[in-house]
Amino acid sequence: MSASQTWVSWVIQCEVQASNRDKLVSLSEEMSSDFLANEPGTLNFEWSVDSAFGELHLHERYADSPTALGHIQTFGSKYAERFLAAAAIKSVTVYGFPSKDLLDALSAMSPKILERFSGFTR
Repeated sequence: MSASQTWVSWVIQCEVQASNRDKLVSLSEEMSSDFLANEPGTLNFEWSVDSAFGELHLHERYADSPTALGHIQTFGSKYAERFLAAAAIKSVTVYGFPSKDLLDALSAMSPKILERFSGFTR
């Protein structure tokens, strides 16, 4: 990962129904494959669930805000409808160094913005 002060990440917490498990597994595989192949600035794209498959967290990290904006556009045009039919977003927390344009793009989800306080990135 870059040590520059351009990275941005977020955690999206969702509520899901166990009955949507197969849909979400298939969608996560499709999205992961697409983003891995076509978004070199997407550094993390990870899905985690609790044992009951009732809570889903997505951890995403990008090299910079333009990369994150491109990801949002791709997600919106190719995946948003199917994702939002299977998962209800409960919260979004943004980290790093998001640009104003990126924050504007995320504003519909009412994200919590946390400013970097301390630490390092390798």
